[in-house]
Amino acid sequence: DSDAKFFVAHERFAEVARAAADEAGFPADRAFAVGAIDGFRPVAELTAGLAAEPVTASERADLHHALGLAQVRSQRLDAAVQELARAVELSPQNSRYAYVYAVALEGAGRTPEAISVLEAAQGQTPSDRDILTALIQYNVKLDRADAAERWFEALRVQAPDDPALKQLEEQIDARRDAGTTRMPP
Repeated sequence: DSDAKFFVAHERFAEVARAAADEAGFPADRAFAVGAIDGFRPVAELTAGLAAEPVTASERADLHHALGLAQVRSQRLDAAVQELARAVELSPQNSRYAYVYAVALEGAGRTPEAISVLEAAQGQTPSDRDILTALIQYNVKLDRADAAERWFEALRVQAPDDPALKQLEEQIDARRDAGTTRMPP
């Protein structure tokens, strides 16, 4: 139930990764390991694939995205951010790539940049709930009341029965109660 092009796992999770790849029926030629996992190709081969000329920019974006995820798993966040940024650059219409890149930016302490990436992606895919949720959370984190409320209302209009709305509203209310954010009645 995934449109993933590559499966990348760290050797610390070898047993679980092997089982997940098998269960998903993931092709062995697209499973890569940071370290050694039986049946997986070394992630260095994925990196080498970036030097080759894939047929399309989308395929190249897939490679950069997979490599960025591998970098995250290896706890090399700066390198991950660079690879994930390149994936978004090559495939700007892919909202999942933009979301993952923004999460990496936020994890690197670059929340204002993450918000910019998410806002651009939301303009292209206004119904992406993950993007809207991240916009709410990151704006709350930066005490940007008006922006958090605007994204909250956009999500409420799209998905009025979404159970996550209550939790998000509680986050905003907690900030408001601390004197930093206002929520409309």
